[in-house]
Amino acid sequence: MGDGRRFWETLGFPAVTLPRGIGHAHLRDYLEQYEQQCRWAYLIPPPRYVPDGPYRGRYSKMPAGEHEQVFLSDGISYEDFAVALTDAVCEEWRGVWLIGR
Repeated sequence: MGDGRRFWETLGFPAVTLPRGIGHAHLRDYLEQYEQQCRWAYLIPPPRYVPDGPYRGRYSKMPAGEHEQVFLSDGISYEDFAVALTDAVCEEWRGVWLIGR
């Protein structure tokens, strides 16, 4: 977040996904520490990651650091996140991306 906090530290972050949010923050820290030694992309789903949500066949891709406040209230289905993941692999994305609807 622009103020130095992580998504999981905001008031609106869903309690049910708090362990995942903290785990993601630790993984991102690790990747950024060793980013010169490997090629990677890190896709961050919104806090409201909906397993059985509707498949829309599309997603939004935003660089980390932009629109993060709006992203906190965003959601995405597992299937649509999988479309983004596939694109990330096929297109060889690099860096940190917010993936929402």
